[in-house]
Amino acid sequence: MAHGSPQHWPYAAPLQTLIPQPPTKRPRYYVPAPSPALQLQEVESKLSDLRQIMCALHTQRNALQPIARLPLEVLSSIFHLVALTEEPYPRTRPYPPLYGSPGSLGWILLSHVCRSWRAVALRDPALWASSVCAMPTATAEFLRRARTAPLTIRHDFGRYRHKSRVLQAVLLALEHLPRTRELRIRANKRIIERLADVLHDSPAPALESLELALAADARIGFFYETVRLPERLLTASPCLRRLVLENCRLPWDSELLRNLTHLEVRLVVFSVPDLMLPTITQLLTVLTRCPELHTLVLIDSLPEILDDTPPKPAPHPVHLPALTRLTLAGKPLACANLVQNLRFPSTATLELTCTGLGSLDELRTTVGPLLRSHTGAELRRLSVSASMSDIAVHGDGAGARTLRAAVELNCLRASFPPIACVQPICEGLDLQSVRVLALDVSEGQTLQPTEWRAVLDLMPKIGQLRLCGPGGYEVLQGLSVPEDESGKMGLPLEGLRSLQLNGLCLNFAPSDSEEDLFAVLLRCLEVRKSCGIGLAEVGVERCTGDWEQVQRLKRAVKSVSWDGDEEGVKCDDEGTEVDAGSDTDLEDDRGICDEEYEDEGCGEELSMFWI
Repeated sequence: MAHGSPQHWPYAAPLQTLIPQPPTKRPRYYVPAPSPALQLQEVESKLSDLRQIMCALHTQRNALQPIARLPLEVLSSIFHLVALTEEPYPRTRPYPPLYGSPGSLGWILLSHVCRSWRAVALRDPALWASSVCAMPTATAEFLRRARTAPLTIRHDFGRYRHKSRVLQAVLLALEHLPRTRELRIRANKRIIERLADVLHDSPAPALESLELALAADARIGFFYETVRLPERLLTASPCLRRLVLENCRLPWDSELLRNLTHLEVRLVVFSVPDLMLPTITQLLTVLTRCPELHTLVLIDSLPEILDDTPPKPAPHPVHLPALTRLTLAGKPLACANLVQNLRFPSTATLELTCTGLGSLDELRTTVGPLLRSHTGAELRRLSVSASMSDIAVHGDGAGARTLRAAVELNCLRASFPPIACVQPICEGLDLQSVRVLALDVSEGQTLQPTEWRAVLDLMPKIGQLRLCGPGGYEVLQGLSVPEDESGKMGLPLEGLRSLQLNGLCLNFAPSDSEEDLFAVLLRCLEVRKSCGIGLAEVGVERCTGDWEQVQRLKRAVKSVSWDGDEEGVKCDDEGTEVDAGSDTDLEDDRGICDEEYEDEGCGEELSMFWI
């Protein structure tokens, strides 16, 4: 009998179940735990995927908004309108006397709203070309996005303490001078001279506007010097139409002074040497070369005229048929000498600022005829403002031929007070159609009641009179003067129906009078009412009076308009003081790199900007 192997024995299976078997060795695998960096990377990846999904959902939602139906061309035009008022500017460090600036991205924030708006901004080169030097550190990026669009280079160096980096940005932009359309720089003498050297003999075929201004030192407050520009500045500039020079001397025979439509020359220095001023022949030659001139502004840059030499008209006056604005500042004889050699439409705006006044007779013989011959449109509103040193007269016309004749006289070194000029000026204007007269006369600047009566008689059709300032005391007295200069009886301004008092102290009384302003007002109202030409309305605004005085006015006039100010305090119906409150403007200065900190190690890379 063959025994065979034990596993074939019949009782082997039960025995194997009773005998414990040795454990089977299985291979062990050791899986290391993920590191925190890998776990963080995995979470960041999931968050990135989630953000992509959220961005896609936001894009779909924005596409369903009503504004998404706006054509892209219209949206781009809106961006250009915003860029006109919201210009970006960098953050600067405060230094006396300037307070610094927090910086702003301006219109660039529009490109942060959504992807579609950013795409519209990036596809519009003209948008970036309009302010290539707005943020000097990003000038290169602005130039790249502007591509081949005409450039606008404008910058004010006055906001920076360290100007070297800013100057390099402007010089970088000036490398594209052949396609520059507008150049506007305001800086100190050193920078202006540096830029003038760069612009010397440089062609600018696309340049349409040039503005160079020598800025004053803010710690001084006025100028001691000017900058002399080279004669061959910006040669070959056939498109130049607008030229503005402030304390910058350009030779009067320069080729830039040709075919202009806008010319401004301002020499607002402490003292202007005669060699800087043109002769009348040079100035008229320049104007002859600009027949399409629309705006002419000459501030302290008129030809010098000796006080004892009367102005002589040129043999052939210069015709400027397109002139709409003429602004002159200088001595009365110099202003009259230029205007008498010009022929321009009567609808043009005439603004005069006369300094170095000699006497009232000189004023009558120069400014008076000057105004009388160049105020063709009928004036409907006249405003007179007189302070301790000067007087300003503004007039507005009506209808299509609107005229604004403005006269400003500086009487700082004159032998008479500024208010004494009001009658010669008014005599030079045609005031027969004036309906509204506003007078703002400071304390100490007043005329006698009879003199005010003579001024008011020049405007017989006035229906509304507005008074502001302590000088209104004598004006109210003049309203009740019973006869004019010729002895004719009758009160002035018979058509006056409305009297508006603004910012007056009703209890004010001159040192030589016992009557206060309120008593003079009541007497004026009663006299005019007794003569049958009483007022229909009296307005009291921001006046120091009380409730009882207003009630007395209501008994003398049909209608009294009162703003509720009692002794300078405005109260509501419950007697509580009204507080106007305040608001706070919040700005997002994200992405602004401090131009001042660049010299101290601030990064120059464009990653500092989010533009």
